[in-house]
Amino acid sequence: MAAGRRKYPGRYVLIGTALVFLNFIGITFSLWSEDLVIDGSWATGKVELAFTEQHSFSAAAGSGSLQASFATDGKGGPQVMSVYGKAEPGYEAFLHYSIKNSGTLPVTLCGKQESNAEGAEEGIIVYVHQHEELLEAGEHLHDPNGLPMLQIHVPHGLADGIYSFEIRLPYRQWNI
Repeated sequence: MAAGRRKYPGRYVLIGTALVFLNFIGITFSLWSEDLVIDGSWATGKVELAFTEQHSFSAAAGSGSLQASFATDGKGGPQVMSVYGKAEPGYEAFLHYSIKNSGTLPVTLCGKQESNAEGAEEGIIVYVHQHEELLEAGEHLHDPNGLPMLQIHVPHGLADGIYSFEIRLPYRQWNI
């Protein structure tokens, strides 16, 4: 007679009973407690370009003297650039300005070489020249003889007066 080991299912019964008991405790607790609380946080970044005070003018034709000043809006950097001065008809100048990405997300400057002056008086011509470029958070872009720049042209025959315009710098979030 061969002596064989008899297998006892006791271990599996014990594990199965423990699982049933734990399920019973979980179901009982969920019926007893009416609230489910999930704590979490969500943080987003911000997209914000700011002018810096670095700039330079270069006259291409005619006579005149333009200057630029910068005003802050209280958010940490110059936000508004004002161009003012005197210019004779036929005057053309290039304003090489500087931009800083003050936000926390990268920003792509949109490549443009077109006039997008809003509210410009009839006759004055303003072009934004910039190439498409990625600015990381905190990065600064300035080339004293290159892009980005404004091209300001006062055509012949323009009457004396005060002319104003507003430029919206074309940019977008880096991943769009």
